[in-house]
Amino acid sequence: MQSIKQRAIKHLRIAIENDGQHLPSTIALCDILQENGDVDEVESILLEAIINSSDSSELHYKLGEIYLKQGKYNESLKSIDRAILLEPNNARFYKLGIELFYATKKEHLAVPYLEKLIDIDGLDGDAHFKLSKLIVDSNEIHRKKLLLEISIDLMPDYVPPILDLALLLLKIADASQYENFDKESCMFEAEKLFTKITKLNPKLGKPWYHLGILNFKKNKKETAEKLFHKSLELDDTKGISAYKLGLMNLEKKDLILAEKFLFISYNHNCKKSISLLEIAIIQEKKKEYKSALNLLNKAIKIVLEEEKNYYKKSDRFLKLSNFDLARKNLQKGIQAKKIQAKILVKTYQVKRNLGIKPKNNGELKKAIQLDSTNFEPYFELGQIFLKEGNIDEAKRNFSLSCNNKWSHLESHLKMGQVLLKSHEIDNAIMHFKIVLDLNNSHRIAKRLLKSCLKD
Repeated sequence: MQSIKQRAIKHLRIAIENDGQHLPSTIALCDILQENGDVDEVESILLEAIINSSDSSELHYKLGEIYLKQGKYNESLKSIDRAILLEPNNARFYKLGIELFYATKKEHLAVPYLEKLIDIDGLDGDAHFKLSKLIVDSNEIHRKKLLLEISIDLMPDYVPPILDLALLLLKIADASQYENFDKESCMFEAEKLFTKITKLNPKLGKPWYHLGILNFKKNKKETAEKLFHKSLELDDTKGISAYKLGLMNLEKKDLILAEKFLFISYNHNCKKSISLLEIAIIQEKKKEYKSALNLLNKAIKIVLEEEKNYYKKSDRFLKLSNFDLARKNLQKGIQAKKIQAKILVKTYQVKRNLGIKPKNNGELKKAIQLDSTNFEPYFELGQIFLKEGNIDEAKRNFSLSCNNKWSHLESHLKMGQVLLKSHEIDNAIMHFKIVLDLNNSHRIAKRLLKSCLKD
């Protein structure tokens, strides 16, 4: 005995045989067959219907939908655009086009479709939200903010646009180029929005985490720590919250807790290379040099893989003409190089403590190649050249160290001492005075300055 669906298919086929241009029958048959998964047959029916009947926007739309399911993206877009050309004010057609661009990871190409969809249906909150996410030009920050505000008005309990607006307000407050905004007002509004999200969805970690960041910036460190502990309980922020708690405990010189949280960060695939570096620094302080060196060797492998992956992603997005994500991943790749430089300097320092002699100062030279703005390799090289009696090279490297980090007291002290050796008394006095500006009770700098002034 035939099912209702089978009988419906039979009668619809008869209707189409009798009238090949009967659009409702064709669409209904295609819907049932599509529901059954018979997409190839649906494609054949639609192609025949388009040839035999007058050009129909519905048929092209349906064909675009089928092509999308089959993964025939170019054909799908052609059908969608044909449907739009025939019926330019049908919201469904634009929605299908948007779905196609998201499916092919070319979301940035959906912008004109979203803009037209909003023109057609100004009450579509999701369209406003999607368009806001695709605006990356800093000159359009007002428009992005407005789209998110409209989206929230239309979908007041939908968390994603509320979260995006809160994060955008934080970005505005932190960036110097947005002079037309009241920074304090932005911070206050962001805090209100994060608090609202904690009530709408208390199991989402990001609002708790960012409330922690806001309180940390206001120097309310106890409150911030409690909020980080709250976000630590939730899966989406466990890693980053652990990392922040690790840094806070480092600041408090609680090495045991710092190490514990940094391991949590590492184990949750968050800031893996930098977490291992921080743990290695802790173990160096505890004179556990072999363990520290093992962690640094592991960190180097991880950061090299991270760097490679960021550059691969950047290239992939570049090929898709998604320049914003290409740029962001390129920046992350450059940041990975800087982390690699720090790991190499620390590797050199730990090896020195283990009595392992460096080969041609390889780690330090490589660190400079990776990040010429890092003061540490210059400082370490300066010390090596000073020990060897190569005053000119020592002076050059200590000078670069001072320039790269003016607040590094030891660089100025060493620079002053080298200048004394080369009888450049006035310059030496200047660096000893800088040391005392940074720490007015520094005994060595006081003694050396006093000696210079006597002479």
